[in-house]
Amino acid sequence: NPNEWAILGRTNKVLDIVELYLNDEGIECQRTKGDSFWEKRSTGVFLGTLASLFKDDWTMLASTLQFIGIPHSLTEKLRSVDENQWHLIVEKTQTQNSDKMSKTVQDFVAKRKLWRQLLQDFQVNSVCMLAEKYLKDFAYEGEQDLLKYARKSLQKKKGSLQQRVAQVKLKKESKDQPSGVYITTMHGSKGLEFEKVWIVAAEDGESPLK
Repeated sequence: NPNEWAILGRTNKVLDIVELYLNDEGIECQRTKGDSFWEKRSTGVFLGTLASLFKDDWTMLASTLQFIGIPHSLTEKLRSVDENQWHLIVEKTQTQNSDKMSKTVQDFVAKRKLWRQLLQDFQVNSVCMLAEKYLKDFAYEGEQDLLKYARKSLQKKKGSLQQRVAQVKLKKESKDQPSGVYITTMHGSKGLEFEKVWIVAAEDGESPLK
């Protein structure tokens, strides 16, 4: 019974891998709100970037644009403009970084066009790999691994890109009524009780620290 179990780790980084593994195996699990793998900045943007290829959702696109360095004030100006004209709007801002941002936007639009073409040829895994590689260039330190795990998780799933993203979103929505294996850090488990506990990465130098 998954509800009898708790999995503890020293850091959320190692627990992210545990969560993805359980999800891929179809085992229900839950984490503290905000700690879930797909709720993190980079993985949320990765999922939204892919979803925006088949769904008209400005919120997703705006999140990706801000991730790649386009400020919020500028993304709002792009909202009602065809994406092929975005770079012209950016150039008109005449800010110190307008030329750089214009090239960034042009490159992003070109990549979206390529990714859509690949999806028409059913090359879902290739699109996931290219999106990960692209976003890694803008990710903070520590986010690159999260993007890699996100890409691998989607590649393991079956069906179209839309079906794979839907599977992840369904998991996210089910967290509103959490059940299953409880995943938390050792610090986060203070004051809690579980029938069965599995401590991951319990090895010398990792847990406990030297």
